Amino acid sequence: MKEKKYRFYSILEDTYLNHLIRIDTDRSLAKNLMRECFSETNVNDERLLLLCDYFSGLYNLEKILNDAERSYIPEEKKYFISQKLAYKMLMYLEFLESTKRELSKTNLSIEIH
Repeated sequence: MKEKKYRFYSILEDTYLNHLIRIDTDRSLAKNLMRECFSETNVNDERLLLLCDYFSGLYNLEKILNDAERSYIPEEKKYFISQKLAYKMLMYLEFLESTKRELSKTNLSIEIH
């Protein structure tokens, strides 16, 4: 019988914490932008849809990071995640960046200026 090989990826503690901070910051900025969109007389549906997509991406990325929290090794200051979880994380990070680009095309920016 052939032995299964598992691949694991690591996330440095600093990187992990930076992602959590970014999620909190971006969520606050996106909430404020949503409030502004709803206060406009002509609500821009494209903006609202992109902001909702962005919230969804943030939620899913946070969920992945919470799953990784269980595999923290203090001596190495690293979180270990499966290959599947690593791919999901990369997918959501790319999704968030592409959604930010699309939002910028509608004159909205989820960045601290």
